[in-house]
Amino acid sequence: MLITQISDCHISWPPADGSDRLGDLEQCVAYVNSLDPQPDLVVHTGDVAHDAAQIEYDKAAEKLSELSAPFCVIPGNRDDRSLLRDTFSGHLPADCHDEFVQYLIAGEKLCVIMLDTLSYQSNKGRLCQVRLDHFKDMLNRAGDRPVVIFMHHQPFEIAIAKVPLQFEDRANLAEFSSILSGHGNVREIFCGHSHRTASGEVAGIPVSTITSTARDLRLDDPGRMAKLWPTRQLAS
Repeated sequence: MLITQISDCHISWPPADGSDRLGDLEQCVAYVNSLDPQPDLVVHTGDVAHDAAQIEYDKAAEKLSELSAPFCVIPGNRDDRSLLRDTFSGHLPADCHDEFVQYLIAGEKLCVIMLDTLSYQSNKGRLCQVRLDHFKDMLNRAGDRPVVIFMHHQPFEIAIAKVPLQFEDRANLAEFSSILSGHGNVREIFCGHSHRTASGEVAGIPVSTITSTARDLRLDDPGRMAKLWPTRQLAS
């Protein structure tokens, strides 16, 4: 299964001064559409909109709908959960959680878990007990199949960042780590939020982040599109 990850397009409308984030997203979509072979799935790991306005979601949806491959989304800290769900309802499974935008995409050879780390109390990540219980349920439904996880906030410290840890509290993160420790079939975790490429681990599982599609918000720039928007063979 080929999966391409994109993140943090932060569509702002009217456009932020000196930026062309819609154009940046358009370039990203064109790049993904040029891939051969095409990905089986494109995952947007949050911060679709910058000010959580409906017009921003509409603009983003218009561009994302030009993807040749199927795509799905999860919320970031700048998103409005309800507006995101309503705008992209056609790209969410019927059994998406009723309150949170988190869900399982179950394939024969790979299960993809999409986690909702949005907190309305801060711009940092949180996985409340309801979401953690749902997470455990999705892991149980995956059975012995390999699992990969997509989430907005990275569950590890990025030492060079101004605020290294981007979860609200370590106890919450410790519980997440404890759940992961009980499931040896989780292969990798993919995040956005940091606006830079970085890597770490949680419970011995590799975790990576990617930069923003929005050029004016990137904190690093590897220079090659293949690194900016990685496509990974996650199951044969």
